[in-house]
Amino acid sequence: MGISRNEAFTQFPVSKASLEAAALKIVDELNDKRKQDADFLQEFRRQLEEMVAEKMDDLEQTTNTMYEDRNARIQLKLSDLSEALGRVQKLEDELNQFKSDIARFNQDLNIVEKDA
Repeated sequence: MGISRNEAFTQFPVSKASLEAAALKIVDELNDKRKQDADFLQEFRRQLEEMVAEKMDDLEQTTNTMYEDRNARIQLKLSDLSEALGRVQKLEDELNQFKSDIARFNQDLNIVEKDA
């Protein structure tokens, strides 16, 4: 058979001091584990912040590259638009000159018809 309860208690003498020491050991171990957890969480936070910072740098670089590319295309299109508007202005000037020439021609014809 096994050991009876009374025998178990008598084989392992228990004193107030030994119970306090055991309790303090458990508390110390618990505090050590809590410190390890806190250290782990702090390191985990640091690594996450570092990763987020790297990803933000990548995102900013990608965004800036995209903006530069689009700005170049926009500048090209604005240049094309400016050239087209210049041609339109030239055509408007030529049209106005043509209208003026036609108006003078009509006036000259009216003068000739009146004199005739």
